[in-house]
Amino acid sequence: MLPLAHEVAPDGAIAATVVDPAAPAGDLLADVAAFSSLEACIKQRAPLDAVVSDALASIGYGTFVRDACRVLEAAKTRDATRCALIDASALKYRCESVVAVVARRADGCPLAATSSEDGRDSVCVAWSLRSRALCRGADARSRTRCEAVVAGDAKPCASIALAEDRRDCARDVERWRSIVAEGGAPAIAIKAPSATLEVHGADGRADPALTSFDASGVLSRGVVVVKGPRRSSLRVGDLEALGSPRAASPSSRAKLSFALDFGPEASSQASLRDFSLSVPGAAELSCAPGRCELSVKDVRVDASRGGAVSLSVAGRVGVSPQAFQVRATLSTFVRDVVVEAAPAPR
Repeated sequence: MLPLAHEVAPDGAIAATVVDPAAPAGDLLADVAAFSSLEACIKQRAPLDAVVSDALASIGYGTFVRDACRVLEAAKTRDATRCALIDASALKYRCESVVAVVARRADGCPLAATSSEDGRDSVCVAWSLRSRALCRGADARSRTRCEAVVAGDAKPCASIALAEDRRDCARDVERWRSIVAEGGAPAIAIKAPSATLEVHGADGRADPALTSFDASGVLSRGVVVVKGPRRSSLRVGDLEALGSPRAASPSSRAKLSFALDFGPEASSQASLRDFSLSVPGAAELSCAPGRCELSVKDVRVDASRGGAVSLSVAGRVGVSPQAFQVRATLSTFVRDVVVEAAPAPR
């Protein structure tokens, strides 16, 4: 029986739909080892069902089989530049990830977004380093699959909510087993992220209903350290657009976000920028450098993957009558390190 998924119909009703049957897992390492040439791979894998061929033709992907074989070629040669010849951006992204994991080169993992502050694909980084601990850097939907593949054990896949995600997780465990789940990599130890936030009214403003919060959710995936030619930076949380204060829902969670810039000696050369604070039932406040009376202390940054990050922030946020006195203590880990090249001389 084919598995079912759910989709929302135009009238808003939720309907069940049949999803494609699971593809055979195979053994990726064996596929890479068996690759001899692009032409031979295409000849071996070109025969397709006529209906599938029609579908690929209708979307204009006449090089589908060739591009699929390019992934094996790039992995066999450990040369990610060959991925650039692939037409589909999603397959090109996968090609770069496969090469990075096979070659154990985390620096070769593709960037997850256009901004270097978002770092590289977290699953690719964890698999490249054969590290279950770094799977913490993956988003919630991908984390269990990431850990299961590194462990070489499909049992955790059963806890995934969506049936197709459970199926894909089990397939990935089997397909990547001989590459990723091979042991021998140095263990990376990561402490559970934590963040305590204390907020009081300032300038005669009353305290909020609650004054102490657990804000560790903003640190659950760790942080990305961006190393510049002279200074480095990291970002905590999602920076809000600066503007007028707006009300936060009483049922929302307390959260804070900011960017931290620091030099080679992080403890003495650190500064905050673009601080944002949200307190349940109160105004959401944001401020640019120079508009907050905040200080950052006890900064420690081990700028390596899995390295520890800790700091404390204290001071005044906002202007009367919306001001708060804030103190936060944070501890997390580095999920990725991105090195920015120095600008070319003019």
